[in-house]
Amino acid sequence: MAKKVTAQHIETTEKRLNLWLRGIYEDCPIEIIDVSVTGHKNSITQRKISLLVNQLLNTHGNRFKIGKTCQADRRINQKDYRYTYTKMYLLYKSQSPAYVSHYENLYITKHFENEKNDNETKISVGRPCSFANSYYVYLVVN
Repeated sequence: MAKKVTAQHIETTEKRLNLWLRGIYEDCPIEIIDVSVTGHKNSITQRKISLLVNQLLNTHGNRFKIGKTCQADRRINQKDYRYTYTKMYLLYKSQSPAYVSHYENLYITKHFENEKNDNETKISVGRPCSFANSYYVYLVVN
């Protein structure tokens, strides 16, 4: 049995098509916005990141995904992001891959049940690169 086409489905499909066309014809990359919090793994840092994530999710009402990277400019240009998302917010910056992995998993788990979350698993499957000076937790939105 075919799925019922809804106005939301049509709007989502149109938005994805426009992003795809934008990427081809205008070569507009995803905008990277560095709002990153720095600090050790503690309650103060966690509170700052939580406020930031909640504010961004309230501002951007569409799809989102949380992840980690050491090369934001390369990550946004990969096919799975370039044609799906419009902005990448760098939420947390650290020289410790362990801290970044901790916060990434914390926020994926915290927001996993949100119907707008595109993360496929509760636990990060990505491995941090081993050569970076800085690692980031990010939030991409469309």
